[in-house]
This record gives sequence, C-alpha cells and structure tokens, in this order.
Amino acid sequence: MLLLVLKEEKQLRPVLVCSVDVNHEDDEEMDVYFYLEDGEFIGEDRVDGSGEASASYDGLLDADESYNWYVEVEDDEFQASNEDSPWSFETDTGETEINVLEDSEDINLNPFSRGILNVEIGHSHANTVDYVRLLDEEENIKYEAEDVDLEEDLGRLSLFWPEEEMSANQQYSWSAEVEHADETERTDLNVFTTLAVNIDLTGAVQETDLYNIYRREGLELEEADFDYGDGDYTFIGSTESLEGLFDVSESLADSGNYCYVVTAENFVDESSPSNEECIEGVGIQ
Repeated sequence: MLLLVLKEEKQLRPVLVCSVDVNHEDDEEMDVYFYLEDGEFIGEDRVDGSGEASASYDGLLDADESYNWYVEVEDDEFQASNEDSPWSFETDTGETEINVLEDSEDINLNPFSRGILNVEIGHSHANTVDYVRLLDEEENIKYEAEDVDLEEDLGRLSLFWPEEEMSANQQYSWSAEVEHADETERTDLNVFTTLAVNIDLTGAVQETDLYNIYRREGLELEEADFDYGDGDYTFIGSTESLEGLFDVSESLADSGNYCYVVTAENFVDESSPSNEECIEGVGIQ
C-alpha cells in the first residue's frame, strides 16, 4: 500500500517547490513523479521506505493565477496517484528586481563617449518587462529601453548616458528603474565620475608607430620600479600618437595622484621608459 500525504507547496522566486510525505508499509523504495494538472512534468524524487519527496520547477508561471498539481508514486509492483483530486496553489502578482552590476558601481567613465552603465533585471513570472530607464538625480530620463527580453544575456542590460551630456572631471548621480504591469522598482542612487587626465608626453621618446603608456599611483616613490607592467607601473594602453592624450581609465579615483611614462615600440623591441610626467590632485572641479 502507498500512502500520500500533502506536506508543502510554495512559490519561491522564481522556482516552484512541491513536496509530499510518502510512506510504504513494507519500507520499499519509491519513485515520486510531480506534474502540473496539464501533465507538464515538474520533477522527480526517490524515497527509501518513507519520508519527504520534493521537486523544483524553474519554468515561468503566469502571475495571479491558480494552478493544480499532483504526484504519481511507484514501487516495483504498485502505483498510486492523486491526479483525480490534485492540490492547488496560487501565484502572486509577480515581483520585479533591478540591481546595479558591480562593474558599474562608483565607476569612472570616459567623458568623450557615451557612458555605459550595466544593470541586472529579473521578474518572477515574465520573460519580458515593459520598460527599463536610466534616470539622473532629478529623475529625468537619460535612456529608455522598451519590451526588454529577460532571457537574453540572463537579464543583464547596458544603459547609455548620452555623450553630449557628459563633460570631463565631473560627478553624476544616477539610478535605474524597471516598470512592468504598472509596477515600478528603482535602484538606489549611484554615482559615476568623468575624470580625464591630460598626459603631455610628446617628444618624450623617439618617433615610432606605436607608443605604450604606463601609470603608477602616488607621488611618494623616489625610485619607482619599472618592469613593463609588472613593477610599480601598470600598462594602461597603446596609442599611435602622443598628441591629445588622455587617461580616462575606469580605475581613476577622485583626488588621485598619478605619474606616467611612455615607451616606443617597433617590430624589433620596446624601448626603455621615458622620464615621468606626474599629475597631482586629480579630482572633480
């Protein structure tokens, strides 16, 4: 004889977990299969004699709906099911989340191009959300995306601050919000800077087709160790011209002090570093 006892069913964002207590009078192993009322398979579990069986369904369920579910239990000889008298549960109206990704927290952005800010969006029941917006401190819309597909890139989305509204050495406050079915969620207020260090290294090395730029932080080192990116200096990029050169690295910090050297590179070798140029007190104007 197989005995089924409903133990628990619950909706966890975004996974449905169904569980039952099953008992076998001869303490034999049983296979427990879970189904939605329409026959869609939820999952399966195996119980030795008696105990709890559970299964998780990670598919999307409609918001604000009632669902029925049942189980089938089998051993080597018998089968039992409550398909004719299923259990039920109701989904809520749905929950939406939006979070700023770590790579966009307190970041320095290039003021000479549009700013890219990354967020992650999720919804308990929907594959798409109606709107995602980038807002400034006064809640003006700087960027808006409509009918955003949450299955693409696992709900990760890039928002773009307009290039024409950015200038160098400034600080901007922003937030992001998601709207779906007239419900809105918004992130806390975040900040990004647009620090841009003007590096004048023209004439520092002989002319060549490629220059490599290295940077160290702080002015306190009397004799800095240069080892082509492995010492006190970090390689930050290459350029074909030393004119109009700016450092707009994401790692630049407000009120930072930085020193720069350049090497010349050709198809044979890379030169020794030039003399330093140091910039003291980089910060927001």
